[in-house]
Amino acid sequence: MFGMSRLRRLVDAGRTIGPARMVPSLLRWSIRREFVVFARDLRVPAFDEIPDPALRWTDLSDGTAPLLRAIDPALDEGEVERARREGQYCRLAWWGDRLVHYRWDTTRPAYLPYLRRWYRPQDGDVLTTWLYTVLDARGRGIQRASHADIREQALLRGCWRSLGIVAVWNAPSLRTNDHTGRVRAGTVGYVAAGRWRRPFVTGLVQFDRHGFVTLPSPALAEAHSPG
Repeated sequence: MFGMSRLRRLVDAGRTIGPARMVPSLLRWSIRREFVVFARDLRVPAFDEIPDPALRWTDLSDGTAPLLRAIDPALDEGEVERARREGQYCRLAWWGDRLVHYRWDTTRPAYLPYLRRWYRPQDGDVLTTWLYTVLDARGRGIQRASHADIREQALLRGCWRSLGIVAVWNAPSLRTNDHTGRVRAGTVGYVAAGRWRRPFVTGLVQFDRHGFVTLPSPALAEAHSPG
């Protein structure tokens, strides 16, 4: 996302982490972009995983697609169409008639524009590629409820592992993932200087022979093991 969309994303990030942390985070981000890869075995229920009865969940349709940009003006229409072509599916969360959250998931290879790289899920994986919550609804448990919906939808599709990717500066989202049964499997990102970029992975995260980011299926058990 470029131009006005990028500016809107920066403003939104500032609202998420606060202005005091925004400047140093932005300076580090301009050189090193790093994302934490989370994984969770969905066959094991989380102790606090209770759907929020106040929220209503629906699938994205042609009729509701325009509402995504209504709540998230930084969203590029081309990104929505690309995600749908790739086979990603979008879930919407409503308070009454008000859309307050959307989330994109996939079981197929997906291009991640914030990484400028493809991610390849393993068999049984469901990957959350992007999510957004309106500003005045943040901090009210919607992301936790979203994790419950991820599990329900994934099990219906025969998946057993959920994956998420969170920017290292996004402390609220990192905490939510830590508290919903996901484990930190490693990181992925790149170091940039002008047009030069050096991609990297850490922990159990890998690049496959095609350069796609992936997390091998046995890696989740390793992440849970002591030491």
